[in-house]
Amino acid sequence: MRPAPTWIAGIVAILLFSHGDRGVAQDAVTVTPIEYVPYSVAVQVSLPENPDAHIADAAAWLSELQAAIIRRAGPRWALTVQRDSQAAWSRPSAWRDLNAAKASKLVTDNPADFIYLVQLSSTGGTLSGEVRVWEPLVSVLSPLRKATAVDSRELPEQVAQAVWELFRPRGHWQKIDDAQARLRVQAAGLGTDSALPPLLDVGEVFNPWIVLRKRDQSVDRIVPQSWTYLIAETLIDGRGQARIVSGLRNPLTLKPRGRVEFVAIAARPQWSETTITFRRQSSPPEVLAAHETQWYADQFPIDEEHPPKVARQLTDRFGKMTLQKMPEARLGWLTITSGSQLLARLPIVPGEEHQREVMLPDDSLRLQVEGQLQLVQSDLVSFVATRTALIAITRASAKKSDWEAVDARLKQLNLLPSPQSFLDRVNAIRVAAVAKARSAKDRTTEQRVSRMTDDTAELVKRYLNDDKLAVLKEEVAELRAADVEPPDAPKAKTP
Repeated sequence: MRPAPTWIAGIVAILLFSHGDRGVAQDAVTVTPIEYVPYSVAVQVSLPENPDAHIADAAAWLSELQAAIIRRAGPRWALTVQRDSQAAWSRPSAWRDLNAAKASKLVTDNPADFIYLVQLSSTGGTLSGEVRVWEPLVSVLSPLRKATAVDSRELPEQVAQAVWELFRPRGHWQKIDDAQARLRVQAAGLGTDSALPPLLDVGEVFNPWIVLRKRDQSVDRIVPQSWTYLIAETLIDGRGQARIVSGLRNPLTLKPRGRVEFVAIAARPQWSETTITFRRQSSPPEVLAAHETQWYADQFPIDEEHPPKVARQLTDRFGKMTLQKMPEARLGWLTITSGSQLLARLPIVPGEEHQREVMLPDDSLRLQVEGQLQLVQSDLVSFVATRTALIAITRASAKKSDWEAVDARLKQLNLLPSPQSFLDRVNAIRVAAVAKARSAKDRTTEQRVSRMTDDTAELVKRYLNDDKLAVLKEEVAELRAADVEPPDAPKAKTP
């Protein structure tokens, strides 16, 4: 047996050495659980041009603000507060027009998880503050939260409260099955035995996100999991389980792999209302105007013993409807219908986002078929009413031996459309609509059209069978024969 070449032996040695080194390195590295990792929070404050009129010592005022924030956040935040009056965002025009797109360009040199922007201004001898928070990970800019105080010494507490109210805890999630997920909330295990306000409570609603990272761990892409929420059910020091609530059939299908991070962000309502725009997936997209929506604020599906409160609203001519923020962050259900067809059933937290858009499948073909079938059903109702009335009149005339009237009514009955004519109309609607659905490769609409036409055809067969007319004609024939038959001759008396 020939010995192995020296280069093979060298590679084996290198692999063994590197494997041993990696094992030592892994043993040496200690990873802190996310429940004990504080948030990195930066508060940038822009003071007015002449702060001396209200703030004697700017540095002391910033220290008071930092202390007020720490009284709420404690060790759960790694906090820095600094004056930044020369920042691009602090200019009045930039601050007034600031949005997420502009914030991503103006606030770029800070690696913090949350960047609070505080703009102080003086109006009529009153010092006030406006607060926004920028979340770089998901590129979300909060609305303005205002704080006002006549005495500048009271303003740090009010600004700190506004900062705390805009905070949205985040963590990691991992899907267990279609109904449950594991949940780990960042920093929720810190400061649990102090008098700090709770970071979150059981029942907190989270939005699941998927963060795709590059090799250098920078963010490559962020994918929100639309119309899906996680509701925390059990939490001990920030670790527990959550219930999955979704308007999708198969939510959260992506499996853990590679450089994928599953992030959960609290869905706390920051806006006073949420405006939802409904559009049809057509070319070009069309708004769904005058469609009925139903808002279930308490529960869904419906509990028959304790029915929920339902608010009905029609979309306007732009396909929009508005949901007002509720007193607390609660998850409700929104449904939208087109005619008799339910188009979507979606969970939502009003006030979580200012604007949302819902793209729904093109339902115009099904709606057209529904209108055509309603015309058929309307004619069917009229036909059944007319035939029933004629049958009743004919039977009454026959009992009175008014055969001239009977013949006239029977002639009218024979001139009425046949049941087959209704079935032919239904079949023509079905064939044309199914052909369009198949050409568009719309299997769902094809199935709905087939079901609707089958139901209408069943109505025709049920109410337009020929048995009633056949029975009537038999009765008329019997009564006519009895009327023309001579009476029996009297029998002779026996002596």
